[in-house]
Amino acid sequence: MNIFSVKFNDCMIYHLTISDDVLYSCMNYKIIADKDELQKFINWLPETTERQKYYVSLLCRKKYNKDCLIDKAPLSRKVTHKKDLFNKIWQMEVPFGAYSQKDNSPVPQDALVCYMTINRRDLWKASINSLKAFADVVGKGEEDFNQNPQQLAMSEIHRASSYRLFTIFDVDEKNPDTLNKMFEIVGKQPYIETRGGYHVLVRHQLSKDFSCKSWYQELSKYADVVGDEMSPIPGTLQGGTHVVKFYENC
Repeated sequence: MNIFSVKFNDCMIYHLTISDDVLYSCMNYKIIADKDELQKFINWLPETTERQKYYVSLLCRKKYNKDCLIDKAPLSRKVTHKKDLFNKIWQMEVPFGAYSQKDNSPVPQDALVCYMTINRRDLWKASINSLKAFADVVGKGEEDFNQNPQQLAMSEIHRASSYRLFTIFDVDEKNPDTLNKMFEIVGKQPYIETRGGYHVLVRHQLSKDFSCKSWYQELSKYADVVGDEMSPIPGTLQGGTHVVKFYENC
């Protein structure tokens, strides 16, 4: 049961007791916190084609809520055109409790983070790789079958990068001096401000103009993870309270 206090006319206080079932029916998970910030980021993203789309994943992270029973588990995954990205994220805001843990308890709101691939996914490549994955599963025989074909296909889509327009440098500290040192090497680059640091999105088409030819190695000194990484989506909540921000920076 949940007890709420409601105050009227600055003097009278009523205590309301609401059951979990009623409370859940009145609440939805909150993913989008700043619609304008999200739309600004979507407008900046490269366009998609029938073959190239974005991959979006809503995760539960134990580092945001240590009481969680699951970690890095995909609660919802979408593959989408740029034009549909906003609505696909919005569709993840399901009633509270619809995302559950191993003991069927609700996934906490403050454990959620919504990621996406900044580089588009190649669906043709993913289709070929999915066929190979299915063949491997079938080849092991029916008795050993324990795979979810949908999950296999989604995982192959996640892995199947199209032409990489960006290398993502995940900086696990929120220090503007670190950003400035990186920009001294490669010039100003777009970046996403996350709860604990930055995701710097270095544009490949400009790399030939970088004065430092070993830019990848030099930038890697400041990053914990480098490559074709997923990034928290600007305009969405990360860990319950932090609103992810995007800076085009050019």
